[in-house]
Amino acid sequence: MRKYTQSLSVNSSHDLNSQPRPDIQSSNPLGYLLALIPVFLLASIISYKSYQSYRRNRHRRRIEMLERIWEVDADRKTH
Repeated sequence: MRKYTQSLSVNSSHDLNSQPRPDIQSSNPLGYLLALIPVFLLASIISYKSYQSYRRNRHRRRIEMLERIWEVDADRKTH
């Protein structure tokens, strides 16, 4: 009889605490999204700044090339 009460008390306490617990292994898409937003924001800022720097340098090189061409053309016209 004693074994029966012990197993009954274990089962009854297990039944009382058997509320559904969230699965720890499950993925949370909203959590991933909230974690990745700052990463994407920082990456976009850095890439935008580097793109602007690239365009600025390209524009500078084109101006230098045109100035050299104009200088050569000016020398040809005066001589």
